[in-house]
Amino acid sequence: MAVDNQYFRLPSVFWMVSVSSGIALLTLATFTPAVVPHEYLGPIGWLTRYLVNEWPAILNILMVFTIASHTVEACCAVNTAKNKSIENPARRKWLISVFVFGYFSYRHLLAYKPNKSK
Repeated sequence: MAVDNQYFRLPSVFWMVSVSSGIALLTLATFTPAVVPHEYLGPIGWLTRYLVNEWPAILNILMVFTIASHTVEACCAVNTAKNKSIENPARRKWLISVFVFGYFSYRHLLAYKPNKSK
């Protein structure tokens, strides 16, 4: 059996929607808080309104931490893909996927066990 050098897998739709929505809400609350529809978001809307009004520095810290952690995870994913003999086109997909979706994408790469050909 040959090694699959183009292995790539996206996270489930649930995680793609959840992470994308969370990052979008954090970005809006940080940079343009007036456009966030707090009243329609239930408990999350209450939390974002509270953070926007009382602790805007926390939102800035969360935004920086989110970008930094996703960047580090994406770099680790490229290294992991290289160590698992995944070739360049698939490695770029892992880079983008892990940068956008974080751990929920990276865990699929970590779980991947390439078959060694003899």
